[in-house]
Amino acid sequence: MTLRLRRAGHVPRVKLPEVRPGGARRAIELVGSDGRGVGAAALERGALVGTSARGPLLVIDPEATTFVPGGWSASGDGHGCVVIERL
Repeated sequence: MTLRLRRAGHVPRVKLPEVRPGGARRAIELVGSDGRGVGAAALERGALVGTSARGPLLVIDPEATTFVPGGWSASGDGHGCVVIERL
């Protein structure tokens, strides 16, 4: 027996809201896995629009907080997408 399924129809387009560039950026201290303090940046997601930042840092958003460890960088686009890459 062979069963084939085909769906026909329209898929709604997804439109991501734009994130305004800018936002607060401040220095903080995190506690590393060895118990020692580590200097880091804490910035709002909008502060990454069109730029990048090296970890360690926290990217703060109303719905989530993203930790970017040392040796990694984070960059952002106008829709609020954050790309994290190893340096």
